[in-house]
Amino acid sequence: MFVEALGITAIAAFLHLDGSYFGQLMIGRPIVVGTLVGILMGDIVIGAKLGLAIELIWINVIPIGTTFLPDVTGIAFFSVFWILSNGKLDTGNCLYALALALPFGILSQQIDYWVRKQNSRYVQRVEQHVNNGEFSYIGVLITHHLFWLYIIRLITYLGIIFAGKYLLTLIHSLLPITCSVNYDTVFQLFILLGLAVTFNMFIEGRAGFIDKLLGRTN
Repeated sequence: MFVEALGITAIAAFLHLDGSYFGQLMIGRPIVVGTLVGILMGDIVIGAKLGLAIELIWINVIPIGTTFLPDVTGIAFFSVFWILSNGKLDTGNCLYALALALPFGILSQQIDYWVRKQNSRYVQRVEQHVNNGEFSYIGVLITHHLFWLYIIRLITYLGIIFAGKYLLTLIHSLLPITCSVNYDTVFQLFILLGLAVTFNMFIEGRAGFIDKLLGRTN
């Protein structure tokens, strides 16, 4: 179990680097992460279902420059991993996992914020080598920095998935699936909320494009 979790977490930690520290390939988006984790854990339907739900909610969250964003990669990874690792694939368990993934996503975000604050040390070292004409060291420093960012993310994700798995079991003991909440309806409302966010983003973007086309200014 640990070896499987380590392997999947290693992939998720790598996907997290996309858009935040290198590239902009969108491989760290929830729909991609959820589907991939679902494939690796033997249930692409659950992975894609949760990935889509999370993607719709945060579809307008795109990392640009130094923008500090929620860890949507982690939220998708945590929720899909917890569901498929405990074998309970009903809608109620999906909602429990999603609800639990949100605060852990915030925790992961705060760790990411702390890591970014440490980047100034590497910037100073790069500037020092540039001033000395030692350009060959720049690539080494960047690679070294990305390696440690990856290791920190890997350790963070491992700690979260095992802590969350324990907490999800505790939640099940306190709020059994047999309670009276209509989980299917709640999950459908969650999807509808995501569609509303997507539609609103499309309308705002389209309106802005038309204003620019017509030469309108605020």
